Amino acid sequence: MSRISDLRRQEILDAACHEFHEHSVKVVSMADIASRAQIGKSTIYEYFSSKDDLIRQACRWLLENYTQQMEAVFSSQLPLQEQINRYLDSFPVQPHDPSSDFLAFENMLQFVRIFGEESLQEEVAAFQNRIQDLLATSIQKATERGELPAGTDAVLAAKLMQALLNPMCIIQLKRSHLENAAKQAAHAILAGLSATNV
Repeated sequence: MSRISDLRRQEILDAACHEFHEHSVKVVSMADIASRAQIGKSTIYEYFSSKDDLIRQACRWLLENYTQQMEAVFSSQLPLQEQINRYLDSFPVQPHDPSSDFLAFENMLQFVRIFGEESLQEEVAAFQNRIQDLLATSIQKATERGELPAGTDAVLAAKLMQALLNPMCIIQLKRSHLENAAKQAAHAILAGLSATNV
């Protein structure tokens, strides 16, 4: 695929994601997406065979982009707690929240409802594994910097954090106006693991 074709594909995906985010996946038509992307509807079919294909590809694209954002967060030199705070802050607070990065999880929840978890299982599992790896690496580096006691089990900490602070849990806490609860839970997990290594 040429650079121009790749850019056009990304423009279509971006337009689709914004339409899905604003109006829900079921009601958005290919004509709506074409209008937002300022192209003819037939152009979309040069890149995507159907609306279902476009939705699946949009989910993959959102996951890829969100993973890149998280790689930037967890590879930074910020203290671990600040990295985790930024991760937690990336989730939307309300439906159609314009401040949410990449509209990712609001859209993915819609996609999963339509296709079911099995259809997108491979992509979602790869995403979860990548986030777990990023967390574990970041926790290990924080241990090496002295932010956590020597011997802290980075892989266990990452697994616990991901299990207890999964996307649905974080979003629900925020929508219940418990914005700080996820951050407090992450801090408690790290403190608990630290205490076992004293």
